[in-house]
Amino acid sequence: MNQNSHIPSRRTATFTGVFLLLFTILSALHFTLIELKLIVVDDIEPIVAFIQQQELLFRFGIVLDLTLFTCGIAAVLALYALLRTQHEHFARFALICMVIQATLSIAIELSSLLALLLVSGGNTVAAFEPKQLHALLGLVLQTRAAAYTVVILFFSIGMSVFSFLLLKSKLVPSLIAVTGLLSFVVMLVATLAGLLTPANTPLAANIVLAGQSFATLAMVFQLVLGGWLIGKGAGRRALGMA
Repeated sequence: MNQNSHIPSRRTATFTGVFLLLFTILSALHFTLIELKLIVVDDIEPIVAFIQQQELLFRFGIVLDLTLFTCGIAAVLALYALLRTQHEHFARFALICMVIQATLSIAIELSSLLALLLVSGGNTVAAFEPKQLHALLGLVLQTRAAAYTVVILFFSIGMSVFSFLLLKSKLVPSLIAVTGLLSFVVMLVATLAGLLTPANTPLAANIVLAGQSFATLAMVFQLVLGGWLIGKGAGRRALGMA
């Protein structure tokens, strides 16, 4: 077998960078436009008003989510192709984790369609009282938020392994790879700690803050990594180039 057939190309590096950038930018856009407005605190009424008054934006958010999930899958497959030569089993494990989180994310997106139905379902939900519909909507959104905890768990595991393989491969500067590894490991620990800690406690609040802080750092890492892979390509030595 030709050994060079397993050497990742600059085209693969560029492909990875493009889809990683798209995934990260679209994720940030969706979080800003939609997710921040779907957080249930004490009153469900602002969320109901948002979905009713900005239904087109809410529907756009569903399409945006499906688009970013597609970009995420493409980026993960490209990362696997880029890093599998470093350690086939680790790369495959990371790929499996990322496929699981993508599958869960797509399944969770059904909750957006259910929320839209509960708020704007017309005759479909006419038999329910408004208070009942609002209670169901709150339950759907809280379940959605809890389910995304599992998504973050698998995402953190997969990206931690990919970041480790990036560090090992010398495809990018060590500082970039270490930043990613640190970010996703802390996200993983914070997610597990959050699952083990009772809600509405000072400790839980600190864990959430730590997780959010390193999630922001992880997004910066993804942007920098994507930009580096597009602009610089992967390291010449790592790609087997003279």
